[in-house]
Amino acid sequence: MAPRPVYVVTDAAVDLPANSTHHLPIEVLPITVSFGSRSILHGREPDLETFYRLLRESRHFPTTAAPTPAHTAERYAALLDQGYDILSIHLASSFSTTALQCARLAEELDSRRIAVVDSGQMSAGLGLMVVTCARAAAAGEPLARLEQMARAMVPRVRLAGALQSLDHVRRSGRVPGLPAAVGEFLHIKPLFEVYRGQVTLLGFSRTVRQATRRLVELVRKWGPIQEMAVIHADNAGWASELVESLAEFLPSIPTIMDAGPTIVSHVGPGAVGVAALLAN
Repeated sequence: MAPRPVYVVTDAAVDLPANSTHHLPIEVLPITVSFGSRSILHGREPDLETFYRLLRESRHFPTTAAPTPAHTAERYAALLDQGYDILSIHLASSFSTTALQCARLAEELDSRRIAVVDSGQMSAGLGLMVVTCARAAAAGEPLARLEQMARAMVPRVRLAGALQSLDHVRRSGRVPGLPAAVGEFLHIKPLFEVYRGQVTLLGFSRTVRQATRRLVELVRKWGPIQEMAVIHADNAGWASELVESLAEFLPSIPTIMDAGPTIVSHVGPGAVGVAALLAN
């Protein structure tokens, strides 16, 4: 008997290439982004212009809330009823309860047909995993093989970035101990890396050029790369400079993607980053 087709489910902490969900079996569970009493559902309302307007104008710092268990259970049940098995890949559990919540729901619904994987990543790092698995799912790979692929990718995905300001990441609490006051006074740009659910502060750069050079040096140290994406938070100019600097030693030009409201709420506008899926 032929294996059941597989749908890849993720959450809106993911950042994906434009239109990638239109031709691949990917479903994104929405995350609520709130500015005081005003909320938007990221993953269902992809209006970045509205988000950045609220970010500029609201007196409230943005907060995020994971997909609700009720909505996740509803979507799981609907996909199962349609004859799909489900590979559910989510934001690192060190950042959110989503992966743990999804694992509990999988046990309640049908753990034989739902596999949940903690990506250890976020944003475009999570996106590279999701798209790679969705392509394999579209090609007919069964759930067991896709779960194996996803788990094997966790140590092969790296993400690093540079921020314009320390304020958002300090207030989000994602990187403890940041010297925010010093950073703002000197106008320095913090550099960070995300790997297997841990965020590491790499240091500070005073200029865009210096930060770009340090990111490129870090990517070189990662080793051979299978696929890469450059991501930015309303800073296409810096993203283009980073792509040009990376292109000279990569086999193909990296995709440039807009960072979504979930990640921007925590890192702030102006940030750039690079995510890579390393070769086997």
